[in-house]
Amino acid sequence: MPLESLIEFVTALITDHLYAGVFLAALIETIIPPIPTMAVFPTAGFIASQNGLDLPELILLGIVGGLGASIGSTVIYLIALKLGRTALLRYLKYVKVSEKK
Repeated sequence: MPLESLIEFVTALITDHLYAGVFLAALIETIIPPIPTMAVFPTAGFIASQNGLDLPELILLGIVGGLGASIGSTVIYLIALKLGRTALLRYLKYVKVSEKK
């Protein structure tokens, strides 16, 4: 899936399901590195401004996005903890990075 398609998916997700969309987009953005952070939170802010959200709703939107990113980081940490260095070294050969780098 090209990067543009991922960004369009994230934008549609946030547009259609504001709070759940921001949560899922932040979670996915943290787990899948090619999705830039700039595609999630500025898009959420723009859509929130278009919907006329009040300050408490904006704060909740930020909390939901932060929670999604935190859970995504925890998932990545647990995967790395479980699989360890061996799996990382096995993966690095596919992205053409040596252990020394």
